[in-house]
Amino acid sequence: MSRARCVLHILLAVALLSPFGRSPEGADPVNCDPEKGMVDLDRCPQPKPPYDPFADKKLTCWEMRRYRDRIFTDNVDLGWPSQLNIDIDWSCKENLGSLPFLRRLDELTKTIRSDGSPRCTGTIVRYHWASYNFSLLEAGFAPERLLDKRALIQKFADAELQPTDAAVSDYFERWSYESLYNFDLYQAYMVEIAKATPMLTRHYQRNFKYPEQKARSLASLAIDIYVRFAAGSFPRVSVAETSRLLGIARPARGSLDDLEALFDLDPGEDDLRMALNVALLLQRPPAHLTLLVDRVGSLDYGDESALFFALRNHRNVRFLLDRGAKIDYQNGFGKTPLFYAIGFNDRPLVELLLGRGADVNHRYVSSDKKDKFDCRYDIEHTARTPLMHAAQHADVAMLQLLLRRGARLHEVDGLGDNATAYALRADRQPNVAYLKGLGLVSPDLERQIMSDKVARKCLEEGTRRGLKDKEYDRFFAACYEAGKPN
Repeated sequence: MSRARCVLHILLAVALLSPFGRSPEGADPVNCDPEKGMVDLDRCPQPKPPYDPFADKKLTCWEMRRYRDRIFTDNVDLGWPSQLNIDIDWSCKENLGSLPFLRRLDELTKTIRSDGSPRCTGTIVRYHWASYNFSLLEAGFAPERLLDKRALIQKFADAELQPTDAAVSDYFERWSYESLYNFDLYQAYMVEIAKATPMLTRHYQRNFKYPEQKARSLASLAIDIYVRFAAGSFPRVSVAETSRLLGIARPARGSLDDLEALFDLDPGEDDLRMALNVALLLQRPPAHLTLLVDRVGSLDYGDESALFFALRNHRNVRFLLDRGAKIDYQNGFGKTPLFYAIGFNDRPLVELLLGRGADVNHRYVSSDKKDKFDCRYDIEHTARTPLMHAAQHADVAMLQLLLRRGARLHEVDGLGDNATAYALRADRQPNVAYLKGLGLVSPDLERQIMSDKVARKCLEEGTRRGLKDKEYDRFFAACYEAGKPN
């Protein structure tokens, strides 16, 4: 093509594109910026709506990383109260619930909370659990949100709509004095908090580059999520009573003069019993106990008597038995001090109790004597014996001790389970082998447990391989068929 021809084509193209060859409407510039005047809605492209991570009613780990400012807000709707509105991926590595060094704290929190079986709870309880888990998720992805949450808690506390930190701490301490079980859990919990807080501080420093002081402050606020959930809710009117009871309990931690000062206040019988229980839990010296026992009168009181509170100290157990404490006093579901001693796997204590006449074949209350609507204890396996308890919680030496002292081998509980079944469920294989060697078997349960283990292993392996849908189903079927017990 000649040079002149090229120039002609270019001029023609320019003429066609110039406003001279177009209508006046076509010549008008299109304004799509509202700050520059009226927008031509017909000719401007519609703006793309911002990404909504909640649109599909699912929250993935990627979305929580990418859109945490939109997800973790005061307005998030988890659903109320029967079921979650959102399908949440709880497995994210950022979730505090996924951090190995916080797992023990989480386990203890859930044990202390102990809302019980679905039969004894309602939809509000499930919502509380979902809120707790979401709070751990939020504290892992967006820890600075903890500051906003703290401000909100303080606002509610100022309005007396939510307990203060001091009230929660006091209530927790009061709860710990209500039984030996509570006290042991509380002590373990405090130890775990002391271990977890500095580790979470370092986690926040490493992953969010916070200075140490800020990381420590945020870690304390995150730990408070666990503590408040463990403590649960309690009526505001109980705060004053808690304060009064702690005023009774705390002198038991002090000197003899502190105890004498308590007596000057003329405490009632229930208050003296609480002071004695606390003194026994804290393993106070004999002089303290004598001073309290002389004023209490009968030692057989409450859901669990004074003897229960003394079980961590053999000297104090002997002291109370010498003062007339009932050896087989049982709590509301039939548990006696012997069961606790077995659970501690404390053979000398078991020998002591049996030597003083404890019933080696005592049972929990039976199902026909238990009110099915009573949720204070929520015991599924009624009519349990000490041997069954040992099979679940102790060792072979404890089983041998109980059998030597007359424990009946072939007893079953209210659901028909024998001692071997208890050992199987607790995965105490030495106990299983010992009891089976005595001829005590539970073949149906053993087969079911083996089947469950194979299924769990196949599920985990399919997940590890990243299999999906039908491929996953085919793998699981083949894996389970190959490994299931005959």
